[in-house]
Amino acid sequence: MEPLSSAADKIKRFARAAFTGRSDSLRQKPVEIVKSLGQEAHSELVKLMERQDKVEHLLAFKRDKKRPFHEVSMQMKGIINVVGFLLFGENDFRQSCGVLHGAGIKTGIHSRLMFEKVVGQKNDLVAEFVTTREHPLSLERLMYSAHIDKISSATIALGAECNDFTVSPSSMQEQCLNGFIPSGPPLFGQNHGCAAGIVLKGSKIAASLAELVSGIGMQRDGTGQSSCLTTFGQISYQLFERVKVNLSGVWQKPASGFIKLGTLTIPLSNLKQQTGAEASRATAVTETADDVLANSAPGSIAIMLDSEVNGSNKLGFWLEVQKSSPGLLKWGMSLSDTPSGELGWGVKLRGMSKGHLNLQMEGFLMFCLGRNFVLQPGLVFVMEGRTRTPAFICQSSWSL
Repeated sequence: MEPLSSAADKIKRFARAAFTGRSDSLRQKPVEIVKSLGQEAHSELVKLMERQDKVEHLLAFKRDKKRPFHEVSMQMKGIINVVGFLLFGENDFRQSCGVLHGAGIKTGIHSRLMFEKVVGQKNDLVAEFVTTREHPLSLERLMYSAHIDKISSATIALGAECNDFTVSPSSMQEQCLNGFIPSGPPLFGQNHGCAAGIVLKGSKIAASLAELVSGIGMQRDGTGQSSCLTTFGQISYQLFERVKVNLSGVWQKPASGFIKLGTLTIPLSNLKQQTGAEASRATAVTETADDVLANSAPGSIAIMLDSEVNGSNKLGFWLEVQKSSPGLLKWGMSLSDTPSGELGWGVKLRGMSKGHLNLQMEGFLMFCLGRNFVLQPGLVFVMEGRTRTPAFICQSSWSL
C-alpha cells in the first residue's frame, strides 16, 4: 500500500506543479503584452502630436501671409514725407526761401525709420534713423525705456529732444503731419547729445521730468560757451473723460564746459593733452571763462499749455523768454482738428516782438487717402519787418 500511496503523492505533486507553472505563465503573458502595447501607443501619440504642431504652424503661416515674421519681437515703422512749396509775390526767390527756412519750414524729402525691440517683458529699446537733404542717413535717437508698474524711466544716448519725455508722446505720423510751422516753442524742438528722464503715471494725473545735455565734446565758440543743460518738465491732468490738459516747461542754461555734482566734476568738452606751463595756462584760462559764464550766463525759459479733446481736437498756447534779451518775447497759439482717417484742418499763429513785429500764420487741410497715405495742402504767410512772404505748401506722407 505504501508504494501505491507514494506513487499517488508523486502524481499529485507533478500535476500540481504543472498546473501552477502553466497558470503563472498565463498570468505573466498578458501583462507583458499590455506593457508592450502601451509603449507602442505612447510613441505613436508623440509622433501624432509632432505632426499636429507642424500642420498648425503651416496653417497659421498661410493665414498670415502679410506678416511672415509676426513672432519676431522687433518691429519696424517708417514714414516718408515729401514737402514742396510755391512762392507768389514780388520778393526775391532766395530771400523768400531763407525766410521760410528761418520760420522752421523744412522742404524736400524726409524719411524716418524706427526699430523697436522688446527687452524682457516691460522694457523697450528704440533706434531711430532719419534721412534729410543735409544728412543722407544718420542715427537720430537711441533710447532704452524701463517700465516698473506706473513708473517709466528712459535714457537717450543720441539725438534727444524735449518731446521725447512727454507723458503722451505723439506718433510718428503726427510728428510728420502736424503742420508746416512748428507747434511749440523753438526751445522744445532742439536736439541734444544725451538725456535721462522719468515718467510717473496715476489715474488722472501724470508727470514727466528729464535732464538733457547738448554740445558734448564741442569746442568753445567766441562767447566761451561749449555746452548747455536743459531741464524739461510736464504735468498732464485728465480734466474730464475726453479732455486732457498738459502744462510743459523747459529751462536751459549753459554748462560752462563742465558739470559739477558736489565733489564730482564731469568734463563736457574735448581737452587736449598739455604739459608744463601750457597746461597751467590753459587751466587758468578755463577757470576764468567758467567763472565769467557762471556770473553772466544767459538762459531761456519756455512754457506751453495745451489741451486735447477726443484725441483729435487740440488747442495750444506757448511763451518763450530769453534771459539775455528780456524784451524779446516769443509767443504762439495753435488750433487743429485732425481725426484719424477723416478730413482734418488746423491754423497756427506765432510771433516775436522786439523793435519790429515778426508774424507767422498758417492754415492747412489734411486728406487721408487710404490707410497709409496722407495729403496736406496749406497756406503760409511770414512777415519779418517790411518783408512779407506768402507761399502755398503741400506735403504728402506714406507710412510703411
